Amino acid sequence: MTASSQVKVVADKQIVPSLDDREYRLIQLENELEVLLIRDPETDNSSAALDVHIGSQSNPKELLGLAHFCEHLLFMGTKKYPDENEYRKYLETNNGMSNAYTASNDTNYYFEVSHDALYGALDRFSQFFIDPLFLEGCKDREILAVDSEHSKNLQSDDWRFWRLYGVLSHPDHVFNKFNTGNVKTLGDVPKDMGLDVREELLKFYDKYYSANLMKLVIIGREPLDTLQEWATEFFSPIKNKSVPRPRHPGSPYQDEQLRKICYIKPVKNLRRVDMLFPIPGQYSQYECRPADYVCHLLGHEGEGSYLAYLKELGLGTSLVAGSITITEDADIVVVSVSLTEEGLADYERVIRILFEYVQLLDHKAAHKFLFEETRIMSEAQFKTRQKTYASQYAHSVASKMQHNYPRDKILYSASVLTNFDMDAIQAVIDCFRPDNLIVILSSHSLEKEFNQKEEFYGLEYLVEPLDPSFLESLRTCKPPRELHLPAPNEFIPWSLEVEREPVKEKAKSPGLIRNDEYVRLWHKKDDTFWVPKANVFIQFASPVARKSPKVSVITNLYVRLVEDALNEYSYPATLAGLSFVLLPSSRGVSLYLSGFTDKLHVLLEKVITVMRDLKIHSQRFDIIKNRYEQELKDYDALEAYPRSSSVLTWLTEYPIWMNSELREAIKDVTIDDTYQFISEFTNQIFIESLIHGNYIKDDAKALIETALNILNPKPVFASQLTRKRAVVLPKGSNYIYKTIVPNEKDKNSAIMYALQIAPMDDQRSGALTRLARQLMKEPSFSILRTKEQLGYIVFTLLRQSTPYVYLTVFVQSERSSSYLETRIRALLDHLKESFAQISEKEFNDHKTSLINFMLEKYTNLREESSMYWLRTSDGFYDYNRLEKQAELVSSITKEELYEFFVNHIHYDGKLTSKLSVHVVSQRCEDQEYEIPGAETIKNGNFFKESLPFSKAAAPIEPFGDIDEALFMN
Repeated sequence: MTASSQVKVVADKQIVPSLDDREYRLIQLENELEVLLIRDPETDNSSAALDVHIGSQSNPKELLGLAHFCEHLLFMGTKKYPDENEYRKYLETNNGMSNAYTASNDTNYYFEVSHDALYGALDRFSQFFIDPLFLEGCKDREILAVDSEHSKNLQSDDWRFWRLYGVLSHPDHVFNKFNTGNVKTLGDVPKDMGLDVREELLKFYDKYYSANLMKLVIIGREPLDTLQEWATEFFSPIKNKSVPRPRHPGSPYQDEQLRKICYIKPVKNLRRVDMLFPIPGQYSQYECRPADYVCHLLGHEGEGSYLAYLKELGLGTSLVAGSITITEDADIVVVSVSLTEEGLADYERVIRILFEYVQLLDHKAAHKFLFEETRIMSEAQFKTRQKTYASQYAHSVASKMQHNYPRDKILYSASVLTNFDMDAIQAVIDCFRPDNLIVILSSHSLEKEFNQKEEFYGLEYLVEPLDPSFLESLRTCKPPRELHLPAPNEFIPWSLEVEREPVKEKAKSPGLIRNDEYVRLWHKKDDTFWVPKANVFIQFASPVARKSPKVSVITNLYVRLVEDALNEYSYPATLAGLSFVLLPSSRGVSLYLSGFTDKLHVLLEKVITVMRDLKIHSQRFDIIKNRYEQELKDYDALEAYPRSSSVLTWLTEYPIWMNSELREAIKDVTIDDTYQFISEFTNQIFIESLIHGNYIKDDAKALIETALNILNPKPVFASQLTRKRAVVLPKGSNYIYKTIVPNEKDKNSAIMYALQIAPMDDQRSGALTRLARQLMKEPSFSILRTKEQLGYIVFTLLRQSTPYVYLTVFVQSERSSSYLETRIRALLDHLKESFAQISEKEFNDHKTSLINFMLEKYTNLREESSMYWLRTSDGFYDYNRLEKQAELVSSITKEELYEFFVNHIHYDGKLTSKLSVHVVSQRCEDQEYEIPGAETIKNGNFFKESLPFSKAAAPIEPFGDIDEALFMN
């Protein structure tokens, strides 16, 4: 057959955002596989994603986790490419990556690769769905990998709550099943039943992996006709078994599961009440999305909202309201409220107020207006949507293709509300009834006898009927005057015009347009994406910042109090595409604003005014202080990676305070202390800012002048401000620091193996480090994770922490941290040998891959802005660092890289500066292994004091006629 006879063109165009210049064609192959072809002539990376409409809900009852196991083992070789690492190696040497996930109803596979390597990647990728080997020799290893992935989630409250939602459902419903799988469900159970798990996997694959259940997206530079030929060549051989779409009818919660309250004790210091309401499936309601619309109202945080009233009463601090798809026939709405201590004690009132607010939703006349606002913003956001990473776009669109959207409006229908349907909205509102309710209450302080235990997460819980008299009170409650529906949103942008300035050549960095004793302002008018938006970054540097643990705590409380005071005002702005974040920084406080420029200045003025004139109410202060104290305590429940990263930062940077010091300092902080801090902080400030987007120079200057005029601070002397410095590790050093995991139930240990390479302005060392990591990535993963099965989380990372570059290897495992270090040393021995023997072709392929990565174009305004701000805030102002290092990479020889690896990365290197953080589980029964030549750090503070500090970052080059002394601020 010719290619054309095998293909049906379903739609030759798509409704897309105004800024989307890509070409689209939706086709169906002869095997009924639907393929969306996307031509993007400007993309640096190509991608493909295939979504199979089969997920964990199709697991056999006797083999829980089989769909997830199939996703894992599918990567382990195919008949055409039997080497289990072939796919990963091909991608790694062509600036690529791959991933997959198993959801309830879908399994999604995707990759990204350099645009000139798409053909070979499609060839390898397609074989997963044609002739996978499911190698017997990989079976046990991947069962362990699935088990390790499950183990990392055991102490995660998010995973535990999700599992609890399923546990509380009807025992015969698919939602009740354990989904991810572990060594018991995939190893022990089938063995006891006399089942061969590989044979069962083959049956599962043969039954469900059918072309008619698959949706494919291919993104490339090539013409659509070429992409169509490739799709036909590689994916037509996938068998069409005409498998019906899986359906799981019925609600997950029957009458006997409703009107119950479940008590649980969380891992972290949460105080939370979740209210669950089963609703009809929303799968086909995409034009109106009634459940999402109702949740938008329930989760509103503006004046008169459910949350605003809870805050006013001192009962709640935050909430999330959302609908969750369980099956195509059933959804649930979850309203989750974070409680104060008073709210926990009076949780029934918190629930009652929700039902009082629901009474307001019967105001039918208001819905048409409120829905129209929501529709306008969905349209505006869609029209101005920018590109994302190719793989991110591909796997997202492939998933959307499984829905029953009009085939020429897949992207549009997945994003934009188009039809006001009051009957559909009312049908959702009607589900918020006392007889259709399940409550989950969680806190460490619950004094209950938990009489049930979930099998896979060890969740201890208690389920009781809700009090009939309480349920009756919910039926008769009336809303107080403090509750009302949202007012018209003043922040909705009426202008989406873009200030277009013709440019001969696009600027590669922002320009300095103001530099004096008050302000240093960097600006770049967007000349690439042409969106009516901007990103504004402002650092308020103050000499009072970070003087002590107490000041650090007060700074943190200050930004939280400001955000809290602004919440009712700023929430409508957020709905209208504007946002702000206020964060403590190493030099004071940083403010980030983004969104449509039509109203961005209004939000900025309000934020700065509240920063200056903050009025602190004692009740809110106590609540926010208490919440921050709880978060500091939750440090003990941090997962291994953020914990090890936090410890590494504390050991190598200055000034950084220990969590224990912050816990102690917060105890004595008062409102008066905070007012004193605000007075001192706003009195003397130096502003450094970057404005990038739809603002010309004069508008950018006016924006910052407005902020300066509101604050009206005194100037800061250069000598009053210090930049971040780092501990300089001695050459040839080999340090180990051990930190015990306080959570006795967490069985995961970990290691952050960190090599301090060179200052960030050492361009050649930076280029060599990047190239070394490029060559290390694939073998590190395949050896430590795939072959040795040390754990699910394994990666190498280039860590740029001002003013140093680090190369890190991270492994999380149930093995001891000292054993993990011995395996990393063995890995380095292997890499030393492979670096010595690497062929010229493979070496050059890796160089090309890395250079392609470093020279990738920005995909959207936010990505470009963030990189500029990173280069600004690190103090080097090296906006072209990647371009410089890419040029250096091209000149690196095999011999130079080998020498660099031997001297700076290998554990025996004369110039190696190594510090590994061991996160030690109390449940690890593995033996302790000796690390030759290692020095264990007994006291972190003494360690830091015994070593010199680096010089601070400084501008990499003069800035013309500008007084360079000002840059030392």
